[in-house]
Amino acid sequence: MDRRGFLRWGSLGMALAALPAGTRPATADRIRHDPKDFHTPPLGGGLGGQQGLVTFFIENREELELTEEQVAKLKAVRNGFRKASARINANLEEVEEQLNDLMQADEIKIAEVEATSKRIEALEHELRVEFAKAISEGKRTLTPRQLKMAKELRQLPPRKERS
Repeated sequence: MDRRGFLRWGSLGMALAALPAGTRPATADRIRHDPKDFHTPPLGGGLGGQQGLVTFFIENREELELTEEQVAKLKAVRNGFRKASARINANLEEVEEQLNDLMQADEIKIAEVEATSKRIEALEHELRVEFAKAISEGKRTLTPRQLKMAKELRQLPPRKERS
């Protein structure tokens, strides 16, 4: 985990950071959401299995019988989330650096640490909400029949395993 990584995990991160590198859970080192990776939920999960749903719709456009208009709308939703995610992650990195600097000081100013931690929590909240909005908008793009088909398709093994 890099020197800022544990800060995104809050108090859990601080506990994880205290562990020797070989004893930390593997997920502790995967804390940043890559805005290009719409398959991975931001902030390590907790999104009810919805990760990659919009991309799933796009990749299965033939099976779901999506129109070109629906595909274009889904791509716009995905791209919008990617932009929002990149912006929020950039802000998070900056605020995490500030928190790291506060934590490295000889005298830690608790009030400043608390305020900076709250800014991090607010940005993490914003990222989760943006993700939920993208999933919601993606689902609204499909008809009820297409949503049912998508749900059934998601129960199957990945496409490359089905062939």
